[in-house]
Amino acid sequence: MPSRFNLPHIDIIAFATSQGYVGEQGGGSGAVRERAAHGQRVQNELRVALAAADAVKPTDTRLEPPTGTFVEVESKRGTPPDVLDMKTQDIRTGAVKTTEANDRVIALYIPDHARPVLEEILNNYLSGPLSKVGNNPPNKKKVESIEAIRTAQFRRKGVDSGRAPYLAIGGHRSECYRLR
Repeated sequence: MPSRFNLPHIDIIAFATSQGYVGEQGGGSGAVRERAAHGQRVQNELRVALAAADAVKPTDTRLEPPTGTFVEVESKRGTPPDVLDMKTQDIRTGAVKTTEANDRVIALYIPDHARPVLEEILNNYLSGPLSKVGNNPPNKKKVESIEAIRTAQFRRKGVDSGRAPYLAIGGHRSECYRLR
């Protein structure tokens, strides 16, 4: 029986290429974002989501008018869910879900009085001076944690069944959050 070291081999060295390894984003590091493109995209998504939420606000005169809006924020993998919380402005994260692709989607409550604060944060990120140490834009941690912003769509589920009510965010039945 021939030795396994004497068998014919295929030489594939000519087809080899070398590329730098880029791991999955997570932990403290990740891919560097293009500041202008990312900031403008997030700014536009926020404007569209808030305008769409304003268009569907209830106008029942028997109730107090709503004083805020919920939006869906898809966050960068490895980011804590409360990175967007601003307690002094009453901006706070609500329910959190994980999609099939293992992305985190957060329901973010934005009071009407705090909308200019978010716009200012995005403006500072886009056009503010870079820090001396690290050359980072202002509010980098908050803005770069955002992958996408969408309008949240809430529907009540499970109220008649005697179980605790659920709120569905998004258009799919699997996107449900249990109310606390």
